[in-house]
Amino acid sequence: KSTPSSQGLMGWSAADLFVHCARIAGRDLTQEKMIETLESLRSYDQGIGAPVSYTKIGQSKDPRRGQNEGMIGEIIKGKWVARSGWIKPME
Repeated sequence: KSTPSSQGLMGWSAADLFVHCARIAGRDLTQEKMIETLESLRSYDQGIGAPVSYTKIGQSKDPRRGQNEGMIGEIIKGKWVARSGWIKPME
């Protein structure tokens, strides 16, 4: 059993996003198909963070950023507990 950590959460999030997009892209996965799938992703809810959306370079102020909100959380008795609502970064 592992102890929850912010690094573990980021790793899980990255792996979940990769698997989700790889399934959409299909059996013959290529770098181009993965990029195309990521750039078409809109409001993917991983259940643990802000919804994930990507846009093509040149179509947004923050292309390929993924998430543009975060929250403060705490680990209590081995589980993540939200301690704030969604927080947008300062411009």
